Amino acid sequence: MTTQQIKLVKDLEELKNKIRLTQDRKEINSYIMQAIQMATPVEPRLVYISSNEGTPYYQGKASIINLLKNEAQHLSNYLDIEDVHFQISGTLTMLMTKFVDGIHGIEQALNVNSNISV
Repeated sequence: MTTQQIKLVKDLEELKNKIRLTQDRKEINSYIMQAIQMATPVEPRLVYISSNEGTPYYQGKASIINLLKNEAQHLSNYLDIEDVHFQISGTLTMLMTKFVDGIHGIEQALNVNSNISV
């Protein structure tokens, strides 16, 4: 894991916690957009190479970012705010796994004692 990936995981975890604490769907939407902005420039841990052009693309990361965008557009369709919390938290966790070594990598990143501020 790079320092940038560790910082991203910590920042995404902080956003996940903020999402769990709010009842305001507009605020949740804002947090989702922040997560997308933060994750977009960071390279994932695994890069898949396109066989057609030989240029790297980030299939898993891009798919989850698209899922987050879709969820942000359809937040009002979730009847219960707890469903929103559960869905968005799960998607953010999936996104975090693209930058570290799976679910255990998230725990490791969150426990890194460094000068990385969240």
